[in-house]
Amino acid sequence: MRKGYLSGPARFVISLCAGLAVCWLPGPSGALATAEPVYIVSQDGNTVSVLDTVNGSVVSRIEVADKPVFIAVSADGKRGYVTHPDSARISVLNLPEERVENTYDFPGEPFSLALSADERSLFVSDWKGNAVVRLNAEDGRETGRIAVGKAPAGLTLDSACKRLFVADRASATVSVIDADAWTLLRDIEVGASPFAVAAHGSQIYVANVKDNTLSRLAADSLQEVWRTGMQAMPYGIAISDDGEQIWATAQQKGVLQRINADGSATPVSVKVGRYPEGVAIMGDRGYVANWFDDAIAVVDLNQAKVTEKIEVAAGPRIVARRSSCKKE
Repeated sequence: MRKGYLSGPARFVISLCAGLAVCWLPGPSGALATAEPVYIVSQDGNTVSVLDTVNGSVVSRIEVADKPVFIAVSADGKRGYVTHPDSARISVLNLPEERVENTYDFPGEPFSLALSADERSLFVSDWKGNAVVRLNAEDGRETGRIAVGKAPAGLTLDSACKRLFVADRASATVSVIDADAWTLLRDIEVGASPFAVAAHGSQIYVANVKDNTLSRLAADSLQEVWRTGMQAMPYGIAISDDGEQIWATAQQKGVLQRINADGSATPVSVKVGRYPEGVAIMGDRGYVANWFDDAIAVVDLNQAKVTEKIEVAAGPRIVARRSSCKKE
């Protein structure tokens, strides 16, 4: 077992790529068009690294408080918000200046988080409190709380930036919240131990860790459309730009596996490293956090092969993109 292996929520770090930013990801259907970086949270190294996806190098490292779990990044890339469940804090990062500029005390155990469409609020899952908490993004003040299922983990806004989908790990449900009206709409039954959630168009995808399945939900009707099997312990999800390919990490098998949007399995899987968790897609490249390798595997999604591995701080578990939901 790796030194520093944790129990509780810090053990199950969310394998998303940027909270709500995980929702709209350029994929293998299009070329890399921008120089947008990805952001890596290293839980054991207490570091957030910024990876330049053009030249494949780490251009910034920011030391944060103990045992960071998840990060949400503003659409302009200037601010980052990092959760620390063990110490009940959220670090606010000034990314251009590479420093922590503020720390919010959280009334619970903060796990995942996402920015609202106007970026004035943070939506934070409270693991032990079985709730989603809304905070003022400028000062960390609580402005709302909604009870959800047990041990809420990953969360994301849909592509319309109106509904918040929350994976309730210990309840085998996804709770759906109207983000504007701030009301609970319903709970949707999914597989055992749902963890990561991602959105594309009118579809929501959920990684169910314990029964080795992915679920697809309809964001409008709030129904499960299909549930399909995959390799052991799916932890992270990213979606191609055209929405036709879902790429998920299988932690116990050390692979990145492709599933078709209709739920059919494919023979395509890529051996990426030891204990892969978070994944993000930029253009035709996938970026996978290999927790036990202290490295990011860069995957050519068209050729289904690893092209390089980039060393980062110890224990990388999250790869995040910027928010794609910025609205004035």
